[in-house]
Amino acid sequence: MRLAWIIIIGSFFLLSASLAGAQTLDPNASAADFSGNWILDRQATTDQATLAHFDEVRLTISQNGPVLEVSFRGKSRDKIRTQELKFFGDGRGEENPNPLGGENRNSKTFWSYGNLISEYVVTTRVSSDFYRQEARDLWEVSKGRDVLTIRTEIGEPHLAPETIRLFIRPRKYKKVFRKVS
Repeated sequence: MRLAWIIIIGSFFLLSASLAGAQTLDPNASAADFSGNWILDRQATTDQATLAHFDEVRLTISQNGPVLEVSFRGKSRDKIRTQELKFFGDGRGEENPNPLGGENRNSKTFWSYGNLISEYVVTTRVSSDFYRQEARDLWEVSKGRDVLTIRTEIGEPHLAPETIRLFIRPRKYKKVFRKVS
């Protein structure tokens, strides 16, 4: 009987100590700082569309609280395309031009464990039909703050027949930028 009480009391102390040491993760805590001038690392980037459209891509990012202002500058041969983008990390939503052209992109952006996540819908037209795919960009900066990686995941097309799914596929790719100042 005495041994049973010792086991019960010992278990209680171990459980109390483990609960006291547990940490609650806050997804809004420790938002990363993306401020600076960044240039696309073509060797580390797997986004074929960006690589095909531009010889050089630069981002200038300024960050003030939950607001990120991004100046996108893409250069190809003799042409330069610039876009001003704004992301609100508090989830209120934004509308930005697509750097590759086409329709503006409506997105919702929020912080999650130090990374910035932007969710939006990609629309593809095939003949007279439109197909939508949910997409997500995950922005993360290295511990040394010298590498910015934007990982993109685009899901399956909604309500698309099997033949269309052969042409509109889910994709994953990344854009890697090196800090220049």
